[in-house]
Formats: sequence, structure tokens, C-alpha cells
Amino acid sequence: MSLPMPPEPESASANASDDPALGRAGVPVDASDESLDSEPADILDIAAERRVPRAGELTPAWTAVFCLGWFGILCGFAAIWTSSRTTGFPTWWLGPEPEPRLLLVNLIPFVAPLVLVVEGLVHRRLLPLWGIVGAAVCAVVAAFDLSGQPRYAAVEFLLAGAGLAVSVASFAGMLRRAG
Repeated sequence: MSLPMPPEPESASANASDDPALGRAGVPVDASDESLDSEPADILDIAAERRVPRAGELTPAWTAVFCLGWFGILCGFAAIWTSSRTTGFPTWWLGPEPEPRLLLVNLIPFVAPLVLVVEGLVHRRLLPLWGIVGAAVCAVVAAFDLSGQPRYAAVEFLLAGAGLAVSVASFAGMLRRAG
């Protein structure tokens, strides 16, 4: 048994093709609107429009190197967190498992790398200088672990050194003003 189908309404596209004064969906078109006369912009055309880089920014390739480097440092601190919890040897910023530190204290080592990755993605100027500051923050985090967990501190110092190396190397990709 089949149900009766209602009659199909006259399509809006048929109206638009019959009457040039009607646009899509049968809505009257203002003849003075030139944007409707041209073809709609393709999304790839919009994406192809590039922003003009400014002096002090990194080139696209160096931005990728910078962001990937600091993302690796972020992952390194996550590995320290996991290892510290697995082995039972807490870092100062995690605290012992029965008495963990506040979540804000737990996230201190992640702030500088995360901020630097985000700043790299939004094309912040003088990013290598900010990377050196971020490496110093990571070194301070490592310094507090020297007395309690020297092996984790060594890994944290290595991460800070890697951040410093990526940041100093990024000066090679920083755009300068034309002479």
C-alpha cells in the first residue's frame, strides 16, 4: 500500500530562471547590486588571499619549525608527568600522589610551551625572543626539581635547552625590514 504524495510546489529555481529580476529562492534582486552579478567567490580563492608578513615575524617554514619544536617540548613535559605518576617519584609541580598539588601548579610547566605554540600560529612578532623567555621559564621549573628528583630535572633541563636551541635557530627565519 502506498501513501498518496502531495503535489510538488513550483520550485524557486524555476522562478529564478523565468524572471531575471528574481534571484535565488524567488527573492527580488536589486539591479544596482553588482556583487550578485558576478560569480560567488570560491572558498579556494578566499584562502589563496595571503596576508602580508611584517618585519619581525618568522617565515612560514620557520614558524612550522618553531611551533613543532615547542609542541615537542609540551609533549616532553606530558611524558614527565606520566612517568612521574607511573614510577611514584613526584616532581615538585605534581607533588606526591596522596597529596597532589593544585591543578594550576600542575600546569605551570605547560604554560610557556603552549603559549609559544599558539603565538606562533597567530604570527606573533619577535617570536624567537619570546622563545628564549619560554626556555628560561622551563629552566626555572627544572631548577626546582634538582634537589628532589635530579633525573627528572635533567630531562626538564634538556627540554629547556631544546626550546632555547629552536628559539635561537629561529632568528635565521625572522623577516627584516627592507633596506
